[in-house]
Amino acid sequence: MNRKSTYGWFAGLILVWSLVALAPGPVLGADNSDLPSLQERVDGELKLGHFRSAISLLEELLELEAGSGPARQADILVQLAEACQRLGNNRQALSFLQQAQPKAEALGDLHRQGLILGSLAKLNYQIGERQEARSNFLTALELIDKEVHPGPAAAMRNNFANLEVVEGNFDKALKLYNEVIELASKAGDPQLLVSARINMAKTYVEMEQPSEVLSLLNQAFQETVSLDDSHEKSFNLITIGRLAYLLPDKGGKDSDGSLFSYTALKQGLDIADRLQDKICQTYGLIYLGNLYEDGRRYDEALYLTSKGVFVAQEIRAMEIVYQGQWQLGRILNAQGERNMAIDAYRQAINSIQTIRDDLVIDCEKGAKLSYRETVGPIYFELADLLLQQSLSMTDSKKREPLLLEVRFILEQLKTVELQDYFQDSCVTTLQGRVSALDRVVGNTAVIYPVLLEGRLELLVSYASGMKQYRVDVAKDVLTEEVRRFRHKLQVPGSRFQRHAKKLYNWLIAPMEKDLVEEAVTTLVFVPDGALRTIPMGALHDGEDFLISKYAVSVTPGLTLTDPSPLSQTRVKILLNGLSQPVQGFSGLPSVLPEIAAISEMFDSKLFLDKDYTFNAVEGALEGTPFSIIHIASHGQFSSDPRQSFLLTHDGKLTMDNLESLMGLSAYRENPVELLTLSACQTAVGDDRAALGLAGVAIKSGARAALASLWFINDQATSELVQDFYRHLKESPVSKAEALRLAQVRLLSMEEYSHPAFWAPFLLIGNWL
Repeated sequence: MNRKSTYGWFAGLILVWSLVALAPGPVLGADNSDLPSLQERVDGELKLGHFRSAISLLEELLELEAGSGPARQADILVQLAEACQRLGNNRQALSFLQQAQPKAEALGDLHRQGLILGSLAKLNYQIGERQEARSNFLTALELIDKEVHPGPAAAMRNNFANLEVVEGNFDKALKLYNEVIELASKAGDPQLLVSARINMAKTYVEMEQPSEVLSLLNQAFQETVSLDDSHEKSFNLITIGRLAYLLPDKGGKDSDGSLFSYTALKQGLDIADRLQDKICQTYGLIYLGNLYEDGRRYDEALYLTSKGVFVAQEIRAMEIVYQGQWQLGRILNAQGERNMAIDAYRQAINSIQTIRDDLVIDCEKGAKLSYRETVGPIYFELADLLLQQSLSMTDSKKREPLLLEVRFILEQLKTVELQDYFQDSCVTTLQGRVSALDRVVGNTAVIYPVLLEGRLELLVSYASGMKQYRVDVAKDVLTEEVRRFRHKLQVPGSRFQRHAKKLYNWLIAPMEKDLVEEAVTTLVFVPDGALRTIPMGALHDGEDFLISKYAVSVTPGLTLTDPSPLSQTRVKILLNGLSQPVQGFSGLPSVLPEIAAISEMFDSKLFLDKDYTFNAVEGALEGTPFSIIHIASHGQFSSDPRQSFLLTHDGKLTMDNLESLMGLSAYRENPVELLTLSACQTAVGDDRAALGLAGVAIKSGARAALASLWFINDQATSELVQDFYRHLKESPVSKAEALRLAQVRLLSMEEYSHPAFWAPFLLIGNWL
């Protein structure tokens, strides 16, 4: 595993959060002489990292102190919340903090209110609510007097600085960490001092300034080893060791960074063993195992990692279980144990499925790596092993189940990837009503490209079954060719043919003979990565474009497609368009004849220019079930879905707005057949923006979408769209074939023959 992907799943650990332990305070109105010793036992369990035991004791203490004052109860509730957070039980932590807040407010105790708000802010961050976290941190800092209470003030700044890091405010974060160091020194809190230095080191890594990192880690290490054994000491040593090892050019197996990493990890693990601190044990074992793995000492790596996974499973720490199982898969594969490696990878993916919603939140709150970048390598590495195993088989009946498993595994990733992009579970809702595409293939071939580091695999489903084609082109070589093709393709008059032919040879030529034998007329692509950014119809065999021979459609995933023919009866269309310039965008004069022509073909309702507003569309959708929604307006898809929009006369329609509008008539159960967006664009090389475009039908709840990868000639768009609808109206053809006929007509016109004009339109989702 490369260091980038390793760093991705480690990023959550190395921002070291401070545990603000509230002082027990006086015991009010209690006779029980066991109370002080019970609080001491709580503090001891927290120090050892035995958080479950601490929670049990704190719950007992809370019950015993039911008659004491609100201050004492608030303190216990905050400690309960902190311990729950350490175990990842954020929902329970929130409940405890919500109980503590009114008690502190009733007392008018501003300091306690600040501490509780600080804990709440940390929790907000943990569940991805960064805006709420910032607001609560700012209020908490105002309430805590740093001169009177330097320790809590330092802890609060340390946590707030961590938030600044993930939001990219590095200078602000470094300033806060320096304040933490000053205040922690004043408070005599060496653990907090170490935490700040580690977090500063991590910040310099984020800033790609590693020169400062090792000195900070060395300083933190020296300050840590002199402290008494505790959970925090073990945790910090393991964090120091892991971060040192992941440094670029500092952590290789022959470097000083590696030796330093080993020393810190080993000492942290030894302390965890002495304390029976299972949380630190599991991290220490698995990280040390990774060190041995990279040093190719596989027997030691296997022993340490297996032990780490066992401990993690014992304490139900699934966020580290899947990492250890992934590591086991890599180690076993390196030892030549492919079948055992495959089993380990399968276990890792099963573990991911149990916590995938939390992983999506972790990616969102971190704002550094997407879900795909964080765990995607696990899925593709397993797919690689299964495909290798398939290629070694001669019996096609035994091969097909492996190919189906590969596709199923990658479908799981695609589903959550869309959830991650849109921050919406709507894709899961859709999966409940889709059909298995293999049952409706007919004269259609479903092409599933699998982009691996060293090669391309094409999984193709025909009416007769599935076949596998191996192409010897590395992922980075293919991606670079796709980038060049897209760049050339969208510039009228450019010379794109060489790239179109090369991509055709990789993506179509290997199956060309089978396509003819199977009498295929429609190609459905399930593109991945950079392939999402190009129109497949523009591939060229040297004589003809692909669109000249086949109808072409794309879908973001097989389990995300709801295939059924468009009903030709009672078609009702909602037409929306902007022909005039608004909000700094140019006018689209050809929208007028486009809208007029479509309205003559179908029963329709029209909102044009100043009438095309959010409120108008909302009102129409509340009362009428439309089959087709057509939007002829500027649209933009970005890598950030919050920046994706469709222009209206009075504002911008976001993807959430679009979903909300189309959900007004319960379209989740009775979806719109077609959503047409006739003036969209995505940036060249922005695979994540193309993912958003590919997922727009799913987000909106439509069965299919017709949209463009880039904005093209206004007149050409109007011609193509009108022709598309004409074929849908007058001929018993599929939506994919209607688009093909419209594109071929433009291709035959000299002024529009370049693919810049006809190629960018994609039919997404249901192609029938």
